[in-house]
Parts: sequence; structure tokens; C-alpha cells
Amino acid sequence: MVQSKQNKSGSSFFFAGVVVGGVIGAAAAFLFSPSGKELRQNIGEQSLLLGRKSSDFIQLAKEKSSYLGKTMSRTSAAGRRRKAPEADKELQMIPIPKDYI
Repeated sequence: MVQSKQNKSGSSFFFAGVVVGGVIGAAAAFLFSPSGKELRQNIGEQSLLLGRKSSDFIQLAKEKSSYLGKTMSRTSAAGRRRKAPEADKELQMIPIPKDYI
């Protein structure tokens, strides 16, 4: 019987803690959140920045793939002449800058 009382009081404290924590969290979110206009402006700026970064990355990928295609053509032609293909030391992976991840 004593244990039953402790469970009831423990669960009521837990429930009260959840309610108080929720109220405090909601108040903090309300106080620290930007206004709707400011939030839309931030989202617009970030989308423009992302668009510029992605177009730069696409341009880099096009340049590297063009270079890779030319290198593979040279390697293939040289391999047909030599009949002993060797690994081309100029082949490289496309580097991904850290700020794109």
C-alpha cells in the first residue's frame, strides 16, 4: 500500500515536470525565434547562397569530367599503340570541398 502511494506521487511529479518543462520550452522558443519577415529573409539569403555554391560545384564537376574524358581518350589511344596499358598518374578523383557537405 505504501508503494502504491509512492507510485502515484512519483507519477504526478513526473507529469507536473513535463508540463512545466513544456511551458518553459515554449516560452523560450517564442522569445528567441525570429519574426516571420526576418525568418523569410534568412531563408531567402541561404537559398541564394546554396544556389551559388551548387552552380560552382557543377562547373567544377564539368571541368573535371571533361579533363577525365580527354585523359581517358589519350590513355586508350596510347594503350592501343603499346598493347600494354599502364595506369595514368594524372587521373584524379573530383575533390569535394568541406563547405559543400
